[in-house]
Amino acid sequence: MNLTANGTTGIDWTRPWLVGLTELVAGSADHTNVATRLNTGRPAPVRFVPQSDLPSDQAYEQFIFDTRTVPTRDNLHDLFNGLCWMQFPLTKTRLNQLQAEQLALAGVQSLRGAVRDALTVFDENAAFLQAPPPLWDALLARDWHQLF
Repeated sequence: MNLTANGTTGIDWTRPWLVGLTELVAGSADHTNVATRLNTGRPAPVRFVPQSDLPSDQAYEQFIFDTRTVPTRDNLHDLFNGLCWMQFPLTKTRLNQLQAEQLALAGVQSLRGAVRDALTVFDENAAFLQAPPPLWDALLARDWHQLF
């Protein structure tokens, strides 16, 4: 998987919102898998391993909690997950702890359950806004003209 600038991913790593992540993928063209690329980047509270390291009878979140390793496929979803582990280590660690607590309470079911679903949706879809107070005030007031 070519993750370099202007590579086959179609991602423009020079975009302002990705600039802080560029050093994590730049200069790693000699590595052929996402796990190896992530392990050569910025420190994270976990190591990244190939997806094949995850036993078929163990929940993904429990495996991460027990081993401090993250099964990683060679795709953009797992690349960005790894980048989040590097950028937001405390948040990712806490989300994993909460997932493990839920697994300890209910075990692995055919469906995740409401709490595990909510944690997964938050983990994979949440967006955070860091903005000065006037922008927050405009957002909360739904004052779109002031906000934009």
